[in-house]
Amino acid sequence: MVNGLPGTGIGGLFYLLLAALMPVREGVRALEGRSRVAHWRFIAVQWGLIVAILGGLWLQGEALRALFASSPMQQVTAVIDPTGVMQRPVGDWAAVAATASLYSLAGVLLFVEISRLISLWSASRGAARRLAAG
Repeated sequence: MVNGLPGTGIGGLFYLLLAALMPVREGVRALEGRSRVAHWRFIAVQWGLIVAILGGLWLQGEALRALFASSPMQQVTAVIDPTGVMQRPVGDWAAVAATASLYSLAGVLLFVEISRLISLWSASRGAARRLAAG
């Protein structure tokens, strides 16, 4: 996760994922005859926010790329780091940060779902004990 870039943390990715899936849920509701125009308007606003967030991230990436492409630090890092590890293009680091955020989000969601299943299992086990005892 990259601090300072809104939308790149697990909270931002979770929001983007949920907002992107809203039309699917509303499409199911439309097939069931429960959809409303107000819901579609709300979804349109959320998709507008998705476009704005992704556009902002793209602009920030381009600004960072332009900033670091003309940086005098490139000559310094060439002397300090002859292997070239520190001289990766900005896009490579952005891809690494995005991938790390996606893995973090997947890990959190997996943990939450496993916790939910354990909670359901223990609740049903407790109910079975009460039935057997009573």
